[in-house]
Amino acid sequence: MRKLTVLLLACTGYISTNSLFAQAPRVDQVFGLGGSTSNISGMARSVSGTSVMDINYSARLRQFGIVYGPRVDVLAWKSGSLSISSPLMLGFASTDQYRSIDYNGSTRDTIEGLRGTSFAVEVPVFADLNIGLHSAADESLRKHFGLFIGAGYAYNFAKVRTSIGKLTYDGFDPVFRAGIRMGRTWENRFSLALTVRGNLNANSVRSYGLQLLKEL
Repeated sequence: MRKLTVLLLACTGYISTNSLFAQAPRVDQVFGLGGSTSNISGMARSVSGTSVMDINYSARLRQFGIVYGPRVDVLAWKSGSLSISSPLMLGFASTDQYRSIDYNGSTRDTIEGLRGTSFAVEVPVFADLNIGLHSAADESLRKHFGLFIGAGYAYNFAKVRTSIGKLTYDGFDPVFRAGIRMGRTWENRFSLALTVRGNLNANSVRSYGLQLLKEL
């Protein structure tokens, strides 16, 4: 949880600094739904008295939830803007396609088919370049469509059911995203974003996500 605390403090400090020193920064909000899927793997150990169990597991982790967060335009021009956003996701995670090799020091067993659910949270911070229709407040008559692309970091927390019990699966990793923004007026303005999350430890893709957001 220390990583999550650092991320929240950094985000709060950035927004507060811009509110104090920037000239009337534009603050919007987003609300919607999000989901992601990942193929995960790991190793763990369980010790009970003199008994030791080592497992090498893999599973598919899916996360779904409600998304809400602020968005601050730090720089805007006629055809776009540069923004900072933090669309927090709260929901649940489920695991399936579980498989592990369990070793107790003398024998190896293969365990398959375990499923589980848990609480899940994701706290990202993105810097986005917005082109065309660039915010909920953009009421330009000739703009009904926009693109955005950005990058940042996200903290993710979930629990994974394994043969030795539920294990914490979390990480603080880089995320890239791209999407579209559409709608003639504020009342019907939505954005659709695709995210790709890496894994600093494994140097590989960690998850793919999709978010449908109403711009407020």
